Amino acid sequence: MAAAKKAAAAKTTPATKKVDAPSVLGPKAMSKTARIEEVQEKLKAAGEEVSKGTIKKVLDQYFQSVVGEIKANNVADLHGYVSVKKITKPATEAGQKLTVAGREIVTKGKAAETKVTANLRKALRDLVM
Repeated sequence: MAAAKKAAAAKTTPATKKVDAPSVLGPKAMSKTARIEEVQEKLKAAGEEVSKGTIKKVLDQYFQSVVGEIKANNVADLHGYVSVKKITKPATEAGQKLTVAGREIVTKGKAAETKVTANLRKALRDLVM
């Protein structure tokens, strides 16, 4: 009798599936080489013959230029589609006393923080949405 109940319970339990990691995380972005091949195909269809190496060099130089602009000016605009900003927050010293609601609070020290943010510009938002 007990064996029959176990067999019935085993039949009614749902089968467990092994879930692939990429399907859980969503679609992957296109790889660097795949993007270069796509650009080459589009240029070839337009009648331009450009090698993959040349396209890679142009893209690398473009982004090196952007990096230099961000380091110099803390802001860069990627051809009107994306704006990139570097935000630097200074370090705070420990031990500063603040009076909040009648109580004195001693602050903790924090290290300096540098963030890089990227925002879509209207031109890209209009194309995507």
